[in-house]
Amino acid sequence: MPSLNTVHRMVAVPILTFIALHLFNHIVSIAGVDSHIAVMNTLRVLYRNLIIESIILFSLLTQIIIGLYFVFRPRNRRHGFFQKAQAFSGLYIAFFLVLHIGAVFNGRYNLDLDTNFYFAAAGLHVGWLKLFFIPYYLFAVVAIFTHVSCFIRWRIIQNSSLGKANMAATLVIFTGMVFGLVIVASLSGMFYDVNIPNDYKNMF
Repeated sequence: MPSLNTVHRMVAVPILTFIALHLFNHIVSIAGVDSHIAVMNTLRVLYRNLIIESIILFSLLTQIIIGLYFVFRPRNRRHGFFQKAQAFSGLYIAFFLVLHIGAVFNGRYNLDLDTNFYFAAAGLHVGWLKLFFIPYYLFAVVAIFTHVSCFIRWRIIQNSSLGKANMAATLVIFTGMVFGLVIVASLSGMFYDVNIPNDYKNMF
């Protein structure tokens, strides 16, 4: 029977594949909302079907449960920046996923909205809510890259020096910060005017 660590890494594969596609889709939004939605509609052919979506959701639920166990188990002791970063980034990812997935399903099935660029961006264009949504999205992207960086660091340590491992992990985290800032800037309308339809603003 595989260990929890093995299961944790196995279910990360479909999750990270989906996240990579999702982040790519958001980066494309630099070229405009129409470009973002066009790519999104293409990608949805791959993942928005009963089988693939069920696999992703099951993997996310499994990952959250195992991750929370790792963080809060009694014998858990974490020392040093990267070990603590792994725990805190995992907690934030779990927090974000619960809120974000809940919001997406509410939008799809209760509000009957297309959960596209406007759905993600709406909160950044409604008064003071931007003070919540800017760090909400930024920290999510940084947390994902940070969590992945800790795994990369662990793998490098097995075959190389600690210095190289720390350097690689730091570079991954920095890349996550850049990605997060670009995505938030795009959603905020810094690259072009973003006009949120009223149906999306009325969510709030």
